[in-house]
Amino acid sequence: EASSKEIYYGYDGAFRCLAEKTGEVAFIKHTIVGDYTDGKGPEWAKDLKSEDFELICPELPDTTVKHTEFGRCNLAKVPAHAVITREDARKDVVKVLKEAQANS
Repeated sequence: EASSKEIYYGYDGAFRCLAEKTGEVAFIKHTIVGDYTDGKGPEWAKDLKSEDFELICPELPDTTVKHTEFGRCNLAKVPAHAVITREDARKDVVKVLKEAQANS
C-alpha cells in the first residue's frame, strides 16, 4: 500500500525515482522539474539539471521536447500533469504508450 513514508511516493517521489534512474518514466505535475532542478529542491536533487529531463510527446516521438513546453506537448487535452522520461528511454516509452492507447 502506498505511503507518504516511502521515498518514491507522490509526484516528488515519482520524479525522484526517475532522477535516481530507478524508473524510466514519471507521471508528475508540470512544475516538478523546475522545482527540483538547477540548484533548487532538497539535498538529493541538488545536482539535477532541468535540461536532462524531457516531456513525452506522442506526436513527436523522435524530438526532444523541453519540460517547459507542457502546453503543446502532453497526453491529454488538459495538460494538468506532465509525463517525463530520460532521453535514453523516450522512444521505448512512447511506443508502449501508443500501443496501450491503441489496445484500450
